[in-house]
Order: sequence, then structure tokens, then C-alpha cells
Amino acid sequence: MSYDQVLIPVARVNDLPETLAWVEAEGEKETATSTAAALAATLSEAASTEALFSIVPLQATGEALFVPAVYSAAQRARDVVLPAAFAAGYAVYDPQMRVLLDPRTAVSGHLTTQRFGSFPTLSPALIDALLKATGSGDFLVAEREKLWFMQCYDNGDGTFALERRDGAEHDHLATVATSAGQVGDALRGWLTGDDSAYRDLAWEVLTL
Repeated sequence: MSYDQVLIPVARVNDLPETLAWVEAEGEKETATSTAAALAATLSEAASTEALFSIVPLQATGEALFVPAVYSAAQRARDVVLPAAFAAGYAVYDPQMRVLLDPRTAVSGHLTTQRFGSFPTLSPALIDALLKATGSGDFLVAEREKLWFMQCYDNGDGTFALERRDGAEHDHLATVATSAGQVGDALRGWLTGDDSAYRDLAWEVLTL
């Protein structure tokens, strides 16, 4: 059993069904482009001192690169693959989460969850996918840098505890969101710098 990631040039990214159809066709090719081959070599070298991938060296097909990780090393593989792919101009499809992570819509940061580990990036698509999978007692933390984050906790009754801190030690605010949709709107707005979805919520200063 492996934890898979599929690397796709951003120029080939369209809506998800079309993108996956392209990936399937690309997988039939016998040779790799120089860019895909170089990325495969970079990742293989990065994993040369640890049991990270279930196939070594990685082999690209056409412009695409399929990266199967040893399941027990899924978190480490995610931490290695995503930054390298983004730097090379590749998006990453995660079939386990059914989410396509596009560097053009992502921002620097980390997204941490209770059940699905962490992701070394922040994006609207990732937030949406993880919120759909949350259940009672689950949390999600979106962090741009230290003391700059928004996080939620599923109360199990349809409401969510929502907190944010905007960079100052004393600036820790909390409220209650009444739906996952409201949480998603707030997180996506926070991510893009648009506070219209959450500024009028009943925020209170949280004292720890």
C-alpha cells in the first residue's frame, strides 16, 4: 500500500476530470520530457538516504510524474514532494484527499489537521477538501507564520469553534461559526486577505 502523489505541469491543469484524463493519457508514453525527468531525479536524490518512495528511482512518463510513497512515510513524502513540485512549476494531485494543489492559488504556510496530518502549503482547494472530511472533534489549523493563523474545531453539533490571531501576542480572537460553509468562507477569505466573510462575526478576545 502506498501514499500516492501525481505531479502535473501547471500548464496542463484544467478542471479536475480533464486534468486526470490528461494524466491517464500521459501515463501511456514511454519517454519523459527533460523537465519531468529532472524533477524525478531531484526527488529520488532527496530520498536517497531514507526509505521514502516505494519505487526508486522515480520514473516520469511524458510530462507527468507519479510518486508512490511508502505509506508509513506519507507525511515525510508530502513535505518533500510538494515544495519541490511547486518550485518546478508543477501542481500536485493527491488521490487520497481527491484534491489538486496548484501553486498558482497556493500561499506560503502550513495546514495542520488531526486526522490527515499536515500540508506544507495553504490553498482554497485544500481547505475545502479537508473541511468536507472533518468530523466531530476534528481540528484544522491554517498558519501563515508564528502568531498568524486561523483555526477551527468541529463541536459535533453543526457548529465550529473558530479562532484567529493576526500577528500580535495579545490579538487572539474567538467566535462560534454556525456551519462548515461559514468556516470555509472565513478561511478562504483569511487566506486571500479578504475579511468580508468573517470580520462581522461576534469575535471576542480569548484569554488563555
